[in-house]
Amino acid sequence: MPADRGHPLWWVLFIIATVGVITISLAPAQSVEPAASIVPDYVGHAVGYAVLGLLAMLAARWPGRWIIVLFVLGTSLEALQPVLSNRFASVSDVVANTIGVLIGVGVGLLVTRYRSPRQ
Repeated sequence: MPADRGHPLWWVLFIIATVGVITISLAPAQSVEPAASIVPDYVGHAVGYAVLGLLAMLAARWPGRWIIVLFVLGTSLEALQPVLSNRFASVSDVVANTIGVLIGVGVGLLVTRYRSPRQ
């Protein structure tokens, strides 16, 4: 396995998390309102995308690529919300997504840098 590739389990977890983020992002507003009353919207966005960034880095250590790919994902999902659901796009959500990606990729860089070569 190349040095920049992680264990296949990380890919599976990354794909599951990505499907979850896509599902939540495109769900009708009524189905996500209960969670929004517990956690501020921007915190949910940042945490979701931080998890994606971390799992992406554990799956494959390509920080620049993951930042771009996850930024495009978050921006695209925000743009699709008014088209596919009764929600609206928000620049603050895109900012929160991007901050989350940067945090997740940064933590992923630290974890992959200091973990043992054995997986």
